[in-house]
Amino acid sequence: MQFARQLHVLGCRLPRVSLRAINTFGAYAEHQLASNNQPISLSQLPQTATHEDIIDTLRHDGAVIVKSLIPYPSVQKSLDDVSPFFRPAAEPYREGDFFQGNEAHTSRATALFARSPTYVHDQLLHPAFRAVYEQFLTTEASTGEGEGKYTLHADPLLSSAIVFRIDPGARAQELHRDDVIHHNFSNPAITAWKEPRDLQREASLSMFVAATPSTKANGATRLIPRSHLWDANHRVEEDETVPAEMQPGDALFMLSSCYHGGSENRTQDETRIVFASTIARGSE
Repeated sequence: MQFARQLHVLGCRLPRVSLRAINTFGAYAEHQLASNNQPISLSQLPQTATHEDIIDTLRHDGAVIVKSLIPYPSVQKSLDDVSPFFRPAAEPYREGDFFQGNEAHTSRATALFARSPTYVHDQLLHPAFRAVYEQFLTTEASTGEGEGKYTLHADPLLSSAIVFRIDPGARAQELHRDDVIHHNFSNPAITAWKEPRDLQREASLSMFVAATPSTKANGATRLIPRSHLWDANHRVEEDETVPAEMQPGDALFMLSSCYHGGSENRTQDETRIVFASTIARGSE
């Protein structure tokens, strides 16, 4: 199939997209400073936002929601494709797993690149997502001198392609950074993102697409905007979090150094379903 040829699985090297580095903040983003101990709001951009707007907001906040990025019929078709593959945990999640303790209330379908061409085309290879991961996760380094000098280039790689189903009764996750799985503990605290200094700072990033309404009540991911600027020793407080509430087709872009966690599903009858596509920095 054509979509399978676009992904070198299981090397999962993704297609490149050229992107001009932008160092100014996008016109759409409205960044609010925390005051009176209020959490920083999570920026939202319209579907018409440019790739540069999304990238600039991620530089500034570490996370951003783009409204109606994926058409609802596409989301529903992808969900129909992958629903037969939902599986509950066969055994308790290992200690330290982000979903530990939620075995009875969560299920997952994995390897979505092999399950749904619609998901691959409309989410994994979406031009906005490709622009974002190419900007933050492409690695270039030069070695040698004079005529012997040459540049090494590594494209981003697919890390995971999963859809989560979170049922009523699911407990809240602890706040965490996804980049701990890459042992990314050495970044210093910074006051603002600067390039080229920070182009190697991120180990991975994700795009989460809501397949059902994602609300505070049914467990929407809570996160701390601008926590991607912190070092590993920064104290994390729950009252700094904001819920990433979304409607089907909305997309949350998030750097893996942004503190976040799934919230408790306190409803009686609402299941939250979200697609999660994660891209990691590659190496040659």
